[in-house]
Amino acid sequence: MTIARVASICAVLCVCLLAAEARAQPQTYVAGLHYQELAMPLPDPDADRYDVAELFWYGCPVCYDLLPTSQIWESSYRTTDMTFSRLPVVWNEAMAIHAQLFLTARELGLLPEVNKSSWEAKPGIHAAIFEAIHVGNNPLSSVAEAATLFEQWGVSRPAFDIAWNSKAVSTQLASLKSLAGLTAVPSLPALVVDGRYVVTFNEAVTTTEELYKVLNFLIVQLREVERRGAAAPARP
Repeated sequence: MTIARVASICAVLCVCLLAAEARAQPQTYVAGLHYQELAMPLPDPDADRYDVAELFWYGCPVCYDLLPTSQIWESSYRTTDMTFSRLPVVWNEAMAIHAQLFLTARELGLLPEVNKSSWEAKPGIHAAIFEAIHVGNNPLSSVAEAATLFEQWGVSRPAFDIAWNSKAVSTQLASLKSLAGLTAVPSLPALVVDGRYVVTFNEAVTTTEELYKVLNFLIVQLREVERRGAAAPARP
């Protein structure tokens, strides 16, 4: 286990304190420094709730290091006025294959919605794909390698082939490739709030704890906007 991964797991302990800290000692983060606003927002899956989307690539080591915190946040921290989704980014053909892994797993029902629990991240194929690449040194860059991994999760080769080549998966993959807003995302992993505000690691956001503090700040700001009918999060 890498030092960065250990640090990411430890940061989970800080996530539960963020809301209370934000109320007790407000901190201002600014667009262009701590987060950026997309000129072309991503689709909003639920207009009645705040959407948090995690943009990732299975081949991204920082995405892998963020995984424990992301899983804990998904299962325990998010509130009922939020939706949470994961979105594989496709900037090239290698990323397209990995995105197809995610979409195929979802088509096969291997990515069920996570219910709120007692701070527990349960094993699943999403984490297994990361582990295969970053621990098992398996690039998962071919259909054969992908099929072998899915077999370990009880999916026969015929069932895998049907899902992998399905119209649903191909349509979703084409949609990911055509999402214009993704080209403006500076790096991965990225957290996108309400389809508009993107938080990534940068010179001003250097730790997992800080990443989630900015996320929390944006959600608090959006709630305040709705309560007051005010403008969106302030720009510098």
